[in-house]
Amino acid sequence: FQPDNIRSKSAAAAGLCAWVINIVKFYEVYCEVEPKRLALEKANAELKAARDKLEIVNKQVAQLEEALAKLTAEYDTAMSAKQKCQEEADRTAYTISLANRLVGGLASENVRWREAVAGYRLSENTTPGDVLLITAFVSYMGCFTKTYRVDLMENYWRPKLSELNPPIPVTAEIDPLTLLVDDAVVAGWNNEGLPSDRMSTENATVLTCCERWPLMIDPQLQGIKWIKQRFGERIKVIRLGQKQYLDKIEQAIIDGSVLLLENIDESIEAVLDPLLGRNTIKKGKAIKLGDKEIEYHPGFRLILQTKLANPHYKPEMQAQTTLINFTVTKDGLEDQLLADVVAKERPDLERLKSDLTKQQNEFKITLKKLEDSLLARLSSAEGNFLGDTELVENLENTKRTATEIEEKVKEAKVTSIKIDEARELYRPAAARATFKVVFASAIERAEPDEDVKKRVLNLIDSITYSTFIYTTRGLFEKHKLIFTSQMAFLILLVQKEIDMKELDFLLRFPIVPNVTSPVDFLNDFSWGGIKALSQMSEFTNLDRDIEGSAKRWKKFVEMEAPEKEKLPQEWKNKTPLQKLCMMRALRPDRMLYALSLFVEEKLGKQFVENRAVPFTKSYDETTPSTPVFFILSPGVDPIKDVEALGKKLGFSSNLKTFHNISLGQVMTIDNKTVHSTAVPSTAKANALSDDAQLIDLGYTPELKRVFSYLSAFGQAWGAQGLAPSIAGSLVFSLGSGGSVTAFWTWIAGCVMLITVALALGELGSSMPTSGGVYYWVAKLTPVKYRPLFCWVSAYMVILGYIAFYASTVYFTTTMFLAVISMGYDGAYVPNKYHDYGVYVGFCILTCAMTALPSRILSRLNQFYVFYQAAVCLALILAMAIATPKSNRNSAKFVFVEFQNTGFWSNNVWAWFLGLLCPVWVVSGFESSSTLAEEASNASRVVPFAMISSLLASLFIGAAIIITLLFTMGQNINSLLESKFEQPVGQMLYNGLGTKGSVALFFFMFIAFVFNDTNLLFPASRELFAFSRDGGFPFSGYLRVLTSNKVPRRCVWLCGFISIIIGLLMLVNNTAITAIFNLAVIALYLGYIAPLASRLIWLRNDFHPGPFYLGKRLSLINSAVAIVWMVFIIILLLFPSYQQPNAQQMNYAIVVIGFVIIASLLYYYFPKYGGKTFFHGPVRTAVVVMEGVKDDERHDRWI
Repeated sequence: FQPDNIRSKSAAAAGLCAWVINIVKFYEVYCEVEPKRLALEKANAELKAARDKLEIVNKQVAQLEEALAKLTAEYDTAMSAKQKCQEEADRTAYTISLANRLVGGLASENVRWREAVAGYRLSENTTPGDVLLITAFVSYMGCFTKTYRVDLMENYWRPKLSELNPPIPVTAEIDPLTLLVDDAVVAGWNNEGLPSDRMSTENATVLTCCERWPLMIDPQLQGIKWIKQRFGERIKVIRLGQKQYLDKIEQAIIDGSVLLLENIDESIEAVLDPLLGRNTIKKGKAIKLGDKEIEYHPGFRLILQTKLANPHYKPEMQAQTTLINFTVTKDGLEDQLLADVVAKERPDLERLKSDLTKQQNEFKITLKKLEDSLLARLSSAEGNFLGDTELVENLENTKRTATEIEEKVKEAKVTSIKIDEARELYRPAAARATFKVVFASAIERAEPDEDVKKRVLNLIDSITYSTFIYTTRGLFEKHKLIFTSQMAFLILLVQKEIDMKELDFLLRFPIVPNVTSPVDFLNDFSWGGIKALSQMSEFTNLDRDIEGSAKRWKKFVEMEAPEKEKLPQEWKNKTPLQKLCMMRALRPDRMLYALSLFVEEKLGKQFVENRAVPFTKSYDETTPSTPVFFILSPGVDPIKDVEALGKKLGFSSNLKTFHNISLGQVMTIDNKTVHSTAVPSTAKANALSDDAQLIDLGYTPELKRVFSYLSAFGQAWGAQGLAPSIAGSLVFSLGSGGSVTAFWTWIAGCVMLITVALALGELGSSMPTSGGVYYWVAKLTPVKYRPLFCWVSAYMVILGYIAFYASTVYFTTTMFLAVISMGYDGAYVPNKYHDYGVYVGFCILTCAMTALPSRILSRLNQFYVFYQAAVCLALILAMAIATPKSNRNSAKFVFVEFQNTGFWSNNVWAWFLGLLCPVWVVSGFESSSTLAEEASNASRVVPFAMISSLLASLFIGAAIIITLLFTMGQNINSLLESKFEQPVGQMLYNGLGTKGSVALFFFMFIAFVFNDTNLLFPASRELFAFSRDGGFPFSGYLRVLTSNKVPRRCVWLCGFISIIIGLLMLVNNTAITAIFNLAVIALYLGYIAPLASRLIWLRNDFHPGPFYLGKRLSLINSAVAIVWMVFIIILLLFPSYQQPNAQQMNYAIVVIGFVIIASLLYYYFPKYGGKTFFHGPVRTAVVVMEGVKDDERHDRWI
């Protein structure tokens, strides 16, 4: 039914058809639209109704909003009033709270302040007398000794004031110090180095309070040390007579500096009189110095010091100055020597004692500051101070701090008592000493002993004999017995073994005058002595017995050597001194022999033997600042002995290093020539120079210097263990890129490590000590960070060396078992218990070897140089000659064709991981720094050994690797999966067969054993050095050396720790390999520490040694070395496989993190941690040199 179809039949019908169709469509549309139209009309109607309703609602809302605004305004007004009331109530409550807190805080002070006020009221009458007495004390007391000071104060001045009419009242039991200084000031002085005895405190008080210029009588340099420490950079030290000294004095007066005239004589040049008398002109603004009038700064201060023990100054000079006697008393010296011996024998005790003393002083200072601050706020408060929150908080803080300090003081007292008890065991040794220099050397010579009491006896014997040698060396022979007898008498008096009355009789020999001898064998003079002796209780009736038994006594008197015989009858039991008294009367001609026997009996045979002290020994005790002075008798000429010793030490006239100048002879010597030629060429001379340098660095030489250039090179090269280490580590570079990676990473790694060797070599040349890395950190790090940085770097290096040693023993074990497996053609497969048993055996063997005397180790190192070179050469020749042609590779395969064997898919990263082979092989080159105290000419030997050993490894190692790469065949995977677990072992087996590979591997295994020993050596020396500085648990036990001067205990402790580490082998290989990565990471962190400190702070404490690159190149090289080591550490933290499983994962970051955290926890552990006792390297040597400040050379910490 379509119009087009119908139109062909009828046009009308087509139109009708179209109409019908349209009508149908219209209907359909209408049916759809009509409901919508109706809905629209309905919606419009609803809209109109809603709008009407909205208008009504809007009117209601407007009305409500108007009402709400009105109510809101009323609410705001009410809330504002409420807020004001609340704030006022809070202020009132807070004020009440502050008031309660203030009252509560001041309650504890109330009692003390009331007592103080009462005391001030009582002192109103005594203050003038007290001031007079104290003024006299400051003005006149300083020059006297302690005994005279007490006598003047108690027996003269105080009684004199009370005897005046009317008397001048003074406070009973007045102490001048309490009115002039307080505990906080004294504590500050003690912290500055002033000895804590009463005499020193009085001297410091007089010095700081006197109006006239102080003149210190200071023969032992106690006062000058404190003065330099107290004034620091403000002080200018000048010696009269030095060049342009007047110009320097003039500048100090103008600047207002503190001027110290050091070591003045008994008279001073007249040009300084106006300065001594403060004769200012122009209303005090100028002073005349010579022919100049210079501006006088009001802050200028002059201090004079003399080393003369008993100077005589003119009255004018005494009137212009205040004399202060800083001479050390016997008790003061004994306390100081006690501190020295305890510091040497028990550094932990002395360090704790020092820390406690410093802590107590700081407590006093802190309390004083808090109290002063509190009183200042109370006195300056204006208006209502109850609102001063800071005042109340300060008061509460004062109370809280005071409570804490009180508790700590109680704890410190208990600890101090225990420390003093332990220290007192060494007091007999300190009491015996006299000279500090002799004392220090005597301690070194004393026989060691684990028993403290026996050790103290050994110290006493050594001190006594050293004092004897030191003194008698400068005495004539006829005077030596006199001195030795005096020394014996004094010792026995102190020990209360002899009676002073008997000794007085022996020395003075009083006689009864006008008596006649009744016996023919004694003259009247001798009989007078017998009569006087008979009046003493121990010799009652001696005269009667001699007279009644004349025959018996005559026989005794007429003996050839009666001093060796017993006295007759009941007199035979007399003490040696009593026998001497009787011999003095009976046979005065035999007194020399009797005294000699007495000294031998009481002190020992060595004190009476006529032994000449060898000049060599005397020379060993000298320093560049200690000349030798010969006192000669006619016909004696020591020049031959001097020339003979000079030849031994490399000094001779031919070499122009020995100059013989007579007094009055005109001779000019070029200083530069003398300086350059005065270096002895022999090992002995080098050792003397090295010891002097070590003392200057702060340590007393304890180890024997037996290592030469060759043996030090052997140590550094042996620690690398070239041939066996390559055999054990080549697997990592082969597995990361084949032969190309193995060769080129070796070259790149060694070249970059040379920058590290150069940087560390500079430090080793500048500061050659066994402490090595951590000592360098101490010298290059600011004091604020020094203890912590030292602590962490020391533990890093010690644990790094121990871990390295453990890893090489592990590789030695695997190589040993690989040799056995080769012998059985791979049939023998060891289990983990076999591995650990062999590992423990090698630990014990290498510990025993390392504990040998240093001289033997030195020779072993020399032997090892040639042995390792022979093994390397044998390996190269054997593989080059015996490998079949089928296994030989082309140069393109070795140097060009990169083969990623699957460890990492990224070729660049795989190549970088190949750097781990040279890193593991040649690390340990720095170990030569730990033998610095055992090497001759250490400042040159240490850097030489580091750098030359690396260069040797670079070239010889490259030759070995090239040989192996050319002869290994092209199937790298078969090598990596070898049944021997050693790719190099498989190469040897393929090329040399069973017997050849076993033989060569055995010789490489021997080299590995030496490698183990060379790595245990630096671990033990580093541990010894750190124990010497008190940084390791049981340091006092570990620092003890054997009679051969070897730290054997440290050696065995390192071995024991390695055996414990080896237990990880029983877990799995992943656990033990984490320790290997720890070794390199820990060492590199240790190496970075001093280099970074030097770059960051650019410390002036770095003084270049003989090996130095120059300032700019040195810093650039150090920066490159740091960047390289940081990069390697990052590499070492990555796993060897791109997608590792639990067995292949690298857990090094866990291990190193644990070590660092453990060391920090130990350092910060409350009360017992390293922070409480470790402050850096401990000075064990006292250096006395011109131009070095006393506070620098006597400081306890380096």
